[in-house]
Amino acid sequence: MKQTLPVLLLAGAGELAAGILFGRSAATLDLVPGLIVLIPALIGLKGNIDVSLGSRLGSAVHMGLIAPGNVWNNEAKTNVRAAILLSVIMSATAGLLAYLTSLLLGKTTIVLVKIFMIALVAGTVAGTILAFVTVGVVVL
Repeated sequence: MKQTLPVLLLAGAGELAAGILFGRSAATLDLVPGLIVLIPALIGLKGNIDVSLGSRLGSAVHMGLIAPGNVWNNEAKTNVRAAILLSVIMSATAGLLAYLTSLLLGKTTIVLVKIFMIALVAGTVAGTILAFVTVGVVVL
C-alpha cells in the first residue's frame, strides 16, 4: 500500500490532467482527424519504448554492467541512444500511418508533411525526456 498508492495517485492525476487537456482541444481534434489516430499511438509508443529501456538498464545494474555511481558508461549510453533512435523512427512511422488511416477512413486531414512533423517532433521530444527520466529512476 505504501509503495503503490502514491504512484497510483500520481498516475490518476496525470490521466485527469490529460483528459482535461484533450477535452479543451476538441475543436482542434475535429479539424485534424489524423491527430485522433496519432495521439494514442504516440502515447503507447513512448510507454513501450521507455519501459523496455528501464528494463534493460535495471537488468544491467543488477548484472553489474552499470554501477550505480557510474551510470553513464558505454552500456547505458548505447541503450539510451537506441531508445531515442527507436522513438524517432517509430514516431515518423506513426505519423505516416495516422495520415494513411485518415485517408482510408475518408476523413480530410492536414497535409502529410505537417502530420509527419507533428509526430516526429512530439515523439522525439517525449522520447528524449522520458529516456533521461528513466535513467534517473534507475539511478534512484
